[in-house]
Amino acid sequence: TGQLSSSSDLDYYKVAVSSGGNLTFSIDTPTNSSSDYFKLSLYNSAGLLLSQFFTGSDKSYTVGVAAADTYYIAVASGGSFSSDQYVLTTSHIANSATQIFEYESNNTTTSANAVELGQTVVGQFSSTSDLDYYKFAVPSAGNFTFNYDLPSDAYSDVKLSLYNSAGLLLSQFTTVSDKSYTVGVAAAGTYYISLANVSTYYFNSGQYGLTTSHVSTTLTSTYALATITTAVNEGTTATFTLTTKNVAS
Repeated sequence: TGQLSSSSDLDYYKVAVSSGGNLTFSIDTPTNSSSDYFKLSLYNSAGLLLSQFFTGSDKSYTVGVAAADTYYIAVASGGSFSSDQYVLTTSHIANSATQIFEYESNNTTTSANAVELGQTVVGQFSSTSDLDYYKFAVPSAGNFTFNYDLPSDAYSDVKLSLYNSAGLLLSQFTTVSDKSYTVGVAAAGTYYISLANVSTYYFNSGQYGLTTSHVSTTLTSTYALATITTAVNEGTTATFTLTTKNVAS
């Protein structure tokens, strides 16, 4: 239980997390408003900002953490101010086989979060300039599909970009609603999806979902045999060589 004494007051709390997984923190606010009375910021032990949320009502947030560490939650005024008491609670669970949570820093392909095909990764933007990269191991050539589920109250376009392991941009899409995209990939390899906020003035700090799948393509070949009649004398041996030609694929 805490209380902001002024609009410039900062309250810091530290949480010891035993392993990588999902850190959930919930705030019970004294207000029930659409105005932002509280700003919650999550940092790792190095002081790196992992996530930031604004709220004026009771909310629960889940953020992926990469490893065991001491994490810090800062509570501050979000613009509007209330001096009444709030309650902050936390919990931690390991990642599941079907859903994982983004962990910062993942602003480049080098630091991209690894996500398995079929898993849903839940992430969020911490600023207008935040970039989120995810990498996927694709087993063969085929169709690579990714589904983007925006926050329910999104008002800003998000740009999704697909790259191969050499950093070549394969496809790019911009959306402000839930969308599914399918792109052909030429070979097995590591592929990267980056998410970026389009606006330089506004971003939505709500959580989005990204899910991928892959369908392999196979080459089916049809062969034609030519009919050739050759006379062979009785008691002699004939040798034949069969040569095939791919006439359809």
